Amino acid sequence: MIINSYKDLIADINKITKKKSKINVMLTGGKSIKSFYKFLLKNVDEKFWKQSNFYLSDERLFELNKNTNYFMIKKILFKNINYKNVNFKKFFNKKKTVEANLIYFNKRLKKMDIIFLSYAKDGHIASLFPNLNPKITKKNVCYVVNHKNKFQHRISVTKSFISRSKNKYLFFVGKEKRQIFKRLKNRKFRNSNFFRNFNFILV
Repeated sequence: MIINSYKDLIADINKITKKKSKINVMLTGGKSIKSFYKFLLKNVDEKFWKQSNFYLSDERLFELNKNTNYFMIKKILFKNINYKNVNFKKFFNKKKTVEANLIYFNKRLKKMDIIFLSYAKDGHIASLFPNLNPKITKKNVCYVVNHKNKFQHRISVTKSFISRSKNKYLFFVGKEKRQIFKRLKNRKFRNSNFFRNFNFILV
């Protein structure tokens, strides 16, 4: 399904929230998703914040706190919200090794009711880059090293984990990203089992 406005997406989210007393929501980082987070903060039903367990799709490792997805999302999405009402989980424990983190999160990640992801210009989703195999892969999570990217070391959910999630929203924000979607929709998205059940957000 294609959704062309944040307003329609919020209506979709509110419907999901009404069906369950608790939901698991996965958030993604990056610049393009910020405009949606600001809209979500102001327009979603207040119950959403109390009912949701929030998780990260991926995280940048060995970086300053200000460069992490956790920091960005906390600053943008949870601005002016009482943190007692928010359950937002980090995706990496700096006191543990990469392998220990992978084992921990592989066991504890829950099936998502909602997952927000954005499509990058280079084609990566979460921290899954085209034509780059993760260095370490578990069933639900993986460790990615990309020497061509500014943030080289990352932890990410896997494609199989994303595929098992219920309501998946993939964002194409801005004219350039919408052009990418138009170029790829017939060749890549329609013929892919991975992309088949995504909702595409074109704004």
